[in-house]
Amino acid sequence: MSTVYYAHPMSWYGTDNEQADLQLLRLNYDHVINPSSEEIKARLSDYMRSGQPVMELFADIIRNEADVVAFRPFADGMLGAGVAREVFEAHIWGKKIARIYSGTCGPVCSAPKLLEMGNGYLDLLWATLTVEETRSRIKRNML
Repeated sequence: MSTVYYAHPMSWYGTDNEQADLQLLRLNYDHVINPSSEEIKARLSDYMRSGQPVMELFADIIRNEADVVAFRPFADGMLGAGVAREVFEAHIWGKKIARIYSGTCGPVCSAPKLLEMGNGYLDLLWATLTVEETRSRIKRNML
């Protein structure tokens, strides 16, 4: 087992869907790095005070702390700009990449599924949103 970085839309932060994904990841990996955790938020605050771009913290975490990046696209399969960057960082640094499939929590939770991908994720990069498109979806709480 190993350490996984959980790349997911900010609109999932603090939701039942996020908790279902985290449960799945904890079953499959020794340690989960969740960018919405209080620990990462504190690190991010320090990082921002240093004047470095926000995404660089997440790139550093992926490069230095994660063995795997598990990513969750939006429900329609599109990748937010941040998630796409995190997947790209994993690729650059030779990390394993896994996609989290389905699994939603409404009245009834269906279990998400995890699939480690070779280079199959590269086909998804066509579905990457711009920063502006991503922010619009997050603002509207799109899952």
